[in-house]
This record gives sequence, structure tokens and C-alpha cells, in this order.
Amino acid sequence: MRRVLLMAALLVLGGGLSACKQPLLRSTGDTPALDTARLELEIKPLAAAAAPGVLGFGIMNLVSGETWTLNGERRFPLDDVAALPLGAAAIGEIEGGRLKDGEILSVREVDLAPPPSAIADAWPSRSDYTIHTLVEAAVRGSDTTADDLLIHRIGGPGAVTAWLVDKHVAEVRLDRYRREIDPHRSGLASFRADWKGETAYRQVQASLTPAQRQAAMTAYLADPRDTATPRGMLRFFQALSAGELISHAGMTRLMATIPQDASPGLPPGAHFAHKRAQMAALPGQPGVLNDAGVLTLKDGRRYAIAVFLAGSTQDAKAQADTVARTLAAAGRSVR
Repeated sequence: MRRVLLMAALLVLGGGLSACKQPLLRSTGDTPALDTARLELEIKPLAAAAAPGVLGFGIMNLVSGETWTLNGERRFPLDDVAALPLGAAAIGEIEGGRLKDGEILSVREVDLAPPPSAIADAWPSRSDYTIHTLVEAAVRGSDTTADDLLIHRIGGPGAVTAWLVDKHVAEVRLDRYRREIDPHRSGLASFRADWKGETAYRQVQASLTPAQRQAAMTAYLADPRDTATPRGMLRFFQALSAGELISHAGMTRLMATIPQDASPGLPPGAHFAHKRAQMAALPGQPGVLNDAGVLTLKDGRRYAIAVFLAGSTQDAKAQADTVARTLAAAGRSVR
């Protein structure tokens, strides 16, 4: 019965479980074409092995626009990856003169959000933060309270989504504050101050039965709010790279804030500026693991990559391995 409920939730979220390879744009530049045969051969078996979870993947050459996706039109929960469009929106507000890097926002009790949040942990001993610090904390540190403070200052989640739609990034949406999303998917009410801190919050979560948490997660996976498609994330990075969202200086600032590494399995000399999001689940229950960013090769070629894994009942190590192998396959497709 649990598997049936999970599959039903994923059907609602994505509109079906069939894999879809969808080349959005064909190559028009002089960079080498993607090795789509390799992508087909390597990524589809990874998706099959992740069932009943669903693997979404997309890669785009940011010069030519050539794109390959699997489940590219399916919506997946954003989780911490939401910090990327939020960070871009905040920088856009700064560039438009509606925000200032040095403006100070004060944390109120109602602003506190679940772990991880160093800002919530420090409250009430410290309550004042600059916009600059909050952008860094949200994008680099995955600080949920920083997310909520920025979203509120910009005008709410709907304002961020409207900005994205106006910039023709229609398949990425923010709808709620993190203090709502994270507790609700565990079966809890909105976050309260006496839950702050990793230990206290986990104790509150543990007070719920596995069945309650399962039902909450099933609803979360079926909810179209606060989601993106792999295709939408590629479009986000394409618009960011083209200067359609914020200036090139703003893009450079945002990309410098995103964690960067030379991930195992990627081409030698390549660097991946990316945001990873992993939502821990109880053993045997579905989880979420996402990874999205820009891969820069040694020769300067740049590729947007988005990986979403939702509803997998694999353990955390196996989910991480699925995403790592997907990224490695993407790296082999651009050598």
C-alpha cells in the first residue's frame, strides 16, 4: 500500500512515470555535440534502478543551447536548490536599487526556520544581518532562516516566482516560506521557536509515527508548489549566463557564492559550481536529493546540469551514489 501511495504521488507531481528524452534546442555553435548515445545508455538504467523513485536529469551546452533531458518536463521538489533563484532575485533587487547590500534585517521569532540555520541557532543573542550576509548564508550555507528573511524582504515567494516568469523562466516556482515547507513535509505545523536547534527539531519529528511522516511525505511529493522541472533549471542557468536575469557582474557574484569543487567522475580540470539538496528520510521511506549547477571544463566550455531524485526509498548512501553516477555520465558526455 505504501508503494502504491508513493507512486500515485509521483504521478500527480510529474504527470506520468515514463522517461522522456527531450532535446529542446539543437546545436548551432561550434562546440562539440553532446554524446547523447552515452547519456541514453548510462542514465536510463540509473533511473530504472532508482524506482519507485524518479530520476530527472538535464544538461545544456550554454554556448550552443544543445540540450538533453530525462523526465525533463516533470516537476520535482526544489528543497535547498531554491536558494539559487532566490539568490538571483535578491541580486536583481540590489541591481535595481530596491535593496542595498548593507541594509540590515532583524530576525524576529516568526522568522525562525528549521535546521540547518546558524541564524536561527544564534537567535536571540544575535538578530541583525545585512542583505549581503543573508545572500551568502542562503546560497552558500543553505540557511533556511536567511531564505525566509530574503523572500519576505523581496515581497514573498509569489514575488520571486513572478520575477522568474517575467524573465521567461516559467518552470521554476517558489510558493512558501521554509518555515512552512520543511515542517509540513514531516507532518508538523509551521516552525516554532522552541523547536530551534538540530536536537530539538529532530525530537519533535520523532514524536510523529512513521505512518504520519509517510502520509506527509506522500502529500509533499504530490504538491506542485516549490518545484522545478529539470528543463526549467536549465533555462534558469541559460538566462543567468546570458545576462537575462541579472547583470554579468551579478552572475559572477552569484556563481562565486555557490560551492565549487572538482567532483569525482567529472573531466580532469573541470569545476562544478553547484547547489546540492538532500532531505533525510526515515529508513525505507522516500527522500529527495537534488544537484544543480554549472560545469566549466578546462577549455572554458560551460554546461548547465540539473539532477533531481525524488521518492527514492534507497538509503542515503545509495541515493548519493545514483546522483554521483548521473553527474559522472554527464561529464563523460562532454569530453
